[in-house]
Amino acid sequence: MNIDHGAIFQQCVYDADNRFVDLTLRPAAVYSGAFMLTMTDTSNDAEMDMMIELYLTEENLKKVIDRLTKVLENERTN
Repeated sequence: MNIDHGAIFQQCVYDADNRFVDLTLRPAAVYSGAFMLTMTDTSNDAEMDMMIELYLTEENLKKVIDRLTKVLENERTN
């Protein structure tokens, strides 16, 4: 398994398959203002590996960040 050092989140799930979950965010294209958010779930069994890619405009990304921030702030107040 190659570890992606550009990941914004990584987690190893210690189970029978030793799964790794990575969340990465990269520019979709130079000067496009768009981003590719990718989640990969890999394990010892390549047939079970999954990858989800989301194309986000700058505005979409700001909405995602705002929503995550609101959820985090709400958790702190409870």
